[in-house]
Amino acid sequence: MANEPTHLRKAPIVEAMIAFDFVATPDKLDGLRDSFLKQIESDYPNQSPIARAEVNFTPGGSTGTTTVVGSRCVSRDGKSVCTISGNSFLCSRLQPYENWEKLRSEFRRLWETFNELETLKVTKAAVRYINKIFIPVGSEIFDYVYTYPKLAPGLPDALYSSFVRLEIIIPDPQGTLIVTEGVLAPEKPGFVAIALDHDLQFPINEQTEDVWNLLARARQLKNQYFFASISSELLKEYI
Repeated sequence: MANEPTHLRKAPIVEAMIAFDFVATPDKLDGLRDSFLKQIESDYPNQSPIARAEVNFTPGGSTGTTTVVGSRCVSRDGKSVCTISGNSFLCSRLQPYENWEKLRSEFRRLWETFNELETLKVTKAAVRYINKIFIPVGSEIFDYVYTYPKLAPGLPDALYSSFVRLEIIIPDPQGTLIVTEGVLAPEKPGFVAIALDHDLQFPINEQTEDVWNLLARARQLKNQYFFASISSELLKEYI
């Protein structure tokens, strides 16, 4: 689609995320995380652990252990979230989404605060946007969303639920686009709610010149892929 807008005033975004995977030894990770949580506590006071449960089954019964593997921190207004889980660092913005510049700025501020504790090697960068789209009941989905399962001729056409996950190679810069789509619970009378989730992931290696420039390129691509995924009529609702 030509002349796509760079910003949608009524974007259907329910969550936007930027994430890094990084290298840190397990014996240092807990200390780094605890120090970071103290530094951001004034801005992100609602902090909760992320735990992993493991259950072992034996002839004599079962045993279980729970291990804290990360933390989820929510800002005072409840709209920004910072998550460290294992060797992943993520910052997200919930509704109402404002703009890319604010999301990127907050991610960079938090990451640099974390990275100042110990210089960390980034191994992957990701940009992910989850959109909620409403389609009129009884309409043809392909009139609005261009990537979706098509029922074979002869099958009943009353689609009750669906879930789609596609992994697509991004040629330049080298990466992967993960497209996830699915029907959501009814919310708006007369409309079907559909999740449109685009997750762009890029490995970081010796050939990566600047990870921040890479994120800027990822932002351009996520716009390109979103506009390519929906019809002109649907796009008009968000301008």
